[in-house]
Amino acid sequence: MLDAGKGVPQDDTQAARWERTAADQGHLYAQANLSFRCHSAGDLAGAFEWCQRAADGELAWAQYNLGLMFQKGEGLAPSDAEAAHWYRLAASQGFADAQLRLADLYYLGQGVPRSYTQAAHWYRRAAEQGNARAQFQLGHLYDVGLGIEHDYTQYRYWTRKAAEQGHQDALREVNRRDYRDP
Repeated sequence: MLDAGKGVPQDDTQAARWERTAADQGHLYAQANLSFRCHSAGDLAGAFEWCQRAADGELAWAQYNLGLMFQKGEGLAPSDAEAAHWYRLAASQGFADAQLRLADLYYLGQGVPRSYTQAAHWYRRAAEQGNARAQFQLGHLYDVGLGIEHDYTQYRYWTRKAAEQGHQDALREVNRRDYRDP
């Protein structure tokens, strides 16, 4: 409430104080929020420390963010293998953005052995939750038959789903295919 100024005057200092108190007591969301606050202030070491605590507490959002920090090398040496580990933990809890990132790593073979089958699996899980980029990527895999059997109907279905959400590449692909298809 202090952070947003809801019902009380907005006060970043007091919001941070109370957030830190809750984080010190093990509140996972407070730890993750404090990590974001540190990151925004340029304190990458603090951001990593608080994110690690929340991730160790099995908060999917923090596990995903820790994966991002490892992948980008924010405040630590970059490691796609560590990123994949944390993305997998969050993805297994149904966190769609982590599922997408993990699929990307499998697709490219970064930090994990390249596996189009695993990429398709994780793209599908994110796509079924409405992630437009995952829908487009899954459609692409159906189109070219990587990791899953080529299926033109599935390709069109997933590409259209992505286009309906405004995914630019999907929109171009749907327009291109509509011109050629009966």
